[in-house]
Amino acid sequence: MIILILAFIAFTATTNAQIITWLSSCPDVQLKANFDRTKYLGQWYDMEHFPAYFQKGRCSSAHYSMRDDGRIKVNNTQIMPDGTSDSVIGYLQKNAINNEPACLEVRFSEWQPRGYYLVLDTDYVNYSVVYSCTNLYVGKFELLWILSRRRTLAVGYLEHIHDLLDSYGIDTTRIEVEYCDSGELGYCHQSSKFFNC
Repeated sequence: MIILILAFIAFTATTNAQIITWLSSCPDVQLKANFDRTKYLGQWYDMEHFPAYFQKGRCSSAHYSMRDDGRIKVNNTQIMPDGTSDSVIGYLQKNAINNEPACLEVRFSEWQPRGYYLVLDTDYVNYSVVYSCTNLYVGKFELLWILSRRRTLAVGYLEHIHDLLDSYGIDTTRIEVEYCDSGELGYCHQSSKFFNC
């Protein structure tokens, strides 16, 4: 019993920057129909996200490319607080249980468990909404990224995405805006409303 309590304390300590909702379970969500992973390849920039312990920098981006084994290579990059660039390489693959093309698993180490990578919506040329939710015994653990093909994303797309997330009961008040160098993003975020900067 003591080991379980210590494990819970350690888990809570390492996830204090995470979105954990106690006494709640993952919502039922609709995935992008007929997801085309070839169209999805290329560069994506982080516009907004839920806090994550592994995302401590700014100007985060992801580059997706096809591997010879049919998996998708993931190269995530961020600028750390000291100004250095930090990258991690992993891969996406089909979920072993769910056959839907937009239901993927991501992994950055053979020693790490696979995480869900659910594409809720994308138009392939402007935006993508990626969600992950894991039910815990007493709550849920969520990750979320709103991605753009450029360092800017039109207000109309952001409003559409927030409306979609709200319809699933995903708490958009916990979203953090990804700020980059001054003027690069092209929008401000105030009280869940978007304003042109």
